[in-house]
Amino acid sequence: MTEALSYRWTGAAMIPAPQCLERCQLMFEIGSHYSLEAPKSRTKDSHRHYFACVNAAWQNLPEDQIQRFPSPEHLRKWALVHSGYADETTVVCDSQEAALKVAALARKLDGYAVITCRDCTVRTFTARAQTEQEMDAREFQKSKEAVLSTLARLIGADPVELSKAVRIAA
Repeated sequence: MTEALSYRWTGAAMIPAPQCLERCQLMFEIGSHYSLEAPKSRTKDSHRHYFACVNAAWQNLPEDQIQRFPSPEHLRKWALVHSGYADETTVVCDSQEAALKVAALARKLDGYAVITCRDCTVRTFTARAQTEQEMDAREFQKSKEAVLSTLARLIGADPVELSKAVRIAA
């Protein structure tokens, strides 16, 4: 796959970025018409902002939550699960003892999973991947907003203020 061409919008025309000009001259014919497709993937700024917010929330965890989330990644995946962006697997066992063994195995298979064990039933929730291949820009934005809202509630902050604080710090 070729790298996307960068342009600057002047208000009347899309001007190729200097580093793309030579490629544009080779690819396009002067006077011809071409379609320009609006980007559908998330922006790098949105991606960086999201992970900066997760990190800020992790750094501001209440004392009683620090051991529960040893890294920002643990916190992010927990928040994805609690925001509804998860896959669920349910296993019904013959006994509670067997269920505890299944839960222990599930924990070994995915250290980030949220696992509940009730009586003979084990429910494992694994966070959905947020890669560009797994989530388009719109779904990523929805998951980002849901996760940041969940994290803000956890740390006792307003989601908008959490987002703004990270933008200001950057």
